[in-house]
Amino acid sequence: PDWPVAASASVIGMMGVSLLTCVLLFSVGLIGKWSLFLPFFFIPLLALVLIRQDVEHTTLPDMHIIGVQPNIPQAEKWSPNLQMRNLNRRLDLSEQAIDTETMARLIIWPETALSNTTRPLDEFQTRLRSLLGPNDVLVSGYLGYNPDTGFNNSALLLNRDSTILAQYKKFHLVPFGETVPFSDILPIGPLVGIEGFEKGHGPDIIFLPNGVRIQPLLCYEALFPWPTRQAADILVNITNDPWYGNGWGPRQQLSH
Repeated sequence: PDWPVAASASVIGMMGVSLLTCVLLFSVGLIGKWSLFLPFFFIPLLALVLIRQDVEHTTLPDMHIIGVQPNIPQAEKWSPNLQMRNLNRRLDLSEQAIDTETMARLIIWPETALSNTTRPLDEFQTRLRSLLGPNDVLVSGYLGYNPDTGFNNSALLLNRDSTILAQYKKFHLVPFGETVPFSDILPIGPLVGIEGFEKGHGPDIIFLPNGVRIQPLLCYEALFPWPTRQAADILVNITNDPWYGNGWGPRQQLSH
């Protein structure tokens, strides 16, 4: 929201903004015989509100952003027999959304929409070349694999030639889904049947060909406040919500 206190998030993060809100509400209870203490609460709050009012608003280049939601059930997503059907569905939906305007396009696919087995396919690369223009970029979730480090949950930036312009690897891994807590101290991964994913190095700012800075976020990384301190123009949060089925989970994340 565009309100004064929100600007201070770039200094103290979202946790700090939450703390300020609590302080403000608590200070209301001091009205009366404890009014002498009110300046100790309001002066720091006022300082943080005013200190960030000189923030300049950046004008971004014209760009058409397309989000593709294939609505593929989780039970069908990883079926080898449906691999090409699922891939073509994402490509078909992307083609339907593209207009005839000449501005650059940013096409966004869901988490793990591609894998190390589908990205090299000739059919995918041929269709991607016809889908994207010279200034267009596809941001897609990617399930990668490295013999040395194992699987990784990533976001890839691809151009029309299927060249990887950038790769962001998920930093906050899901406990007991993508990583085993304290596995570096207690190697219990094999006992619980989870080897864990390769961990990324942290938040990354990625530059698009037109100079726009994006910050990819994978799934529940959007819950953490650190992206608000990065110098990104656009936050791109991609996720795979079919895990929750036709319930409240996907709707709640979409609303936020």
